[in-house]
Amino acid sequence: SSKVECFKPESLGYCGNDRIEEGEECDGGFNGRHSLDQCCEYNCRLKPGAQCSDNNHYCCNNCKIAPANYSCYSSPNYFECFFETSFCDGKSKDCPSPRAKPKDTPCNSYDFGKCSVNGRCNSLCKQKDDSLDECKCKESSERCMLCCRNVFENGQCKPIHKFFDKIYDSPLYLTDGRACFDGICEKDKCIPKVKDHISRFWKVIQKASINSFIKFMKRNIVASVIVITLFFWILSGCFIHFFFDKKVRSERRKIISREQEKYLNNEEIDNLNTQRE
Repeated sequence: SSKVECFKPESLGYCGNDRIEEGEECDGGFNGRHSLDQCCEYNCRLKPGAQCSDNNHYCCNNCKIAPANYSCYSSPNYFECFFETSFCDGKSKDCPSPRAKPKDTPCNSYDFGKCSVNGRCNSLCKQKDDSLDECKCKESSERCMLCCRNVFENGQCKPIHKFFDKIYDSPLYLTDGRACFDGICEKDKCIPKVKDHISRFWKVIQKASINSFIKFMKRNIVASVIVITLFFWILSGCFIHFFFDKKVRSERRKIISREQEKYLNNEEIDNLNTQRE
């Protein structure tokens, strides 16, 4: 039997860790271990008359199962197609998940978005056809149009009025602030989100105008500081490298010169010794 015990997984649970585990009715954590929890004993058993522990269940209030409509959870950051608050049912000590909002409740993840029965915000494309979903058109003239594609066939992304020409006789445009293919929509045009400061800086250099250069510096302070700092560090690095390299070459010449002098001196000494002999 001792061999069998060796292969049993070691239990990591213990009374006093705030979690109800096998063999426990409750767990009061630190307070429970010191008999300070109002519902739970030090040995993780419920106190006489207690139905549950407030420390372990959201629908437990003063050691009793909370009444119906008792608010047990609230979060303004929950999914937009779910209610922000959950309520106890008066029977269970567990707090239910937030309920989904009614079907077709407007939602903001998409333009013209509406909630589905399962609590998802569906795009207008998906509302019209379950095989479609919203996408971002790449054509410059279509980038701020509401576009769809077939998600099952990896189909082409194109404006919704080209899918449903009998319903929409003209394009539907995304509202200002919505993301487009490479930027943000503004008055039906896709404005680049991140401007290419380097290319703009190069254009200013090409124009070779001091006035345009000064204007660029004023309008793009951050980019200008980055470019100037980068230029300064590159210049400093080149100077340091040149100076250090020059110094190293000079030291090498001195060493070689000294070695040559030693060699010549040694030869002279050897010649003198030879002559004396």
